Amino acid sequence: MVIEVGARNNTVGGVTPAERNVISGNAGTGLVLTDAPSFQNTVIGNYIGVNAAGSTALPNKAGISIFTTAFNRIGGSQPGEGNLISGNLEKGIEIASLGRSDTIVIGNRIGLDASGAPTLGNTFSGINIQFGKHIFIGGLGPGEGNHLAGNGVGVSICKSGSVNNWVAGNLISDNAWMGVQIQDHASRTVVVRNTIKSSHPGVWISQGTRNSLRANAIYDNADPGIQLLDGGNQELAAPVITSLTPAGISGTACANCLVEVFSDFGSQGRRYEGVTESDTAGNFSLNVYIFGTNVTATATDALGNTSSFSDPVASSWSWFVNNLPLICR
Repeated sequence: MVIEVGARNNTVGGVTPAERNVISGNAGTGLVLTDAPSFQNTVIGNYIGVNAAGSTALPNKAGISIFTTAFNRIGGSQPGEGNLISGNLEKGIEIASLGRSDTIVIGNRIGLDASGAPTLGNTFSGINIQFGKHIFIGGLGPGEGNHLAGNGVGVSICKSGSVNNWVAGNLISDNAWMGVQIQDHASRTVVVRNTIKSSHPGVWISQGTRNSLRANAIYDNADPGIQLLDGGNQELAAPVITSLTPAGISGTACANCLVEVFSDFGSQGRRYEGVTESDTAGNFSLNVYIFGTNVTATATDALGNTSSFSDPVASSWSWFVNNLPLICR
């Protein structure tokens, strides 16, 4: 299926099973949106890359391809609007444009079967962006987050033309490789309030800079939870935690940087504990009770570069507090 040559304001699918399209088994891409004059199209409620029951892969080469077109919406936050995009041989969704992309991808299940099991991953990636701008993957409102699981890479953002994209409020888990991959000079990405777990690693940033990671839950990934390579985010140094007490945490980081504090059972950041700012000498402190077994921190500088996790520091009191009988709490 191709939408092109100035086609606008079309809706593919609908919110009821009767309106659902099954777009599967194609040698090429299942659905293509292309051509700059074609815009403001909506794709909702479809099964793409799977059979009509959503239980078995019936793959396309790619699920949805969006090229040089803008202001399109894939999925939605209302019941029935999300698409099931799974089982494809390459990418679930690919977005490539040298101009503005302005695409919204919300409320979809990508890599799962209809029951929610992560068994029908897209082989290369769930979502791939190349040269894309102003793309929103997920959102912070009810129903806006996507669930990406079982794919090769969860979300991949590549190339120097990929700027000012957002990955927000998603559940990204159980991917064969990275949960979120930012590489080839992609920059100014905001990754905020996602749960990123059980991938290899959680977030991987190579070469690109000014990519901000804020208030995410990143845990149970193959170490490290956040990996910076080849100048990614200028390989900003992680904070150093120098003191940890029941009343709070202190340490050193880059000067005038935002420092986010997490707790975890390992060395990543399962629970977001809070944020503070370092002073001109790089010293920081945060008065907050820490619940987790280990404590870590990240730093984000004025340019938007976020570091990897600091080395974890173990708390000596958290096991006792977390295992008190309920009547004593």
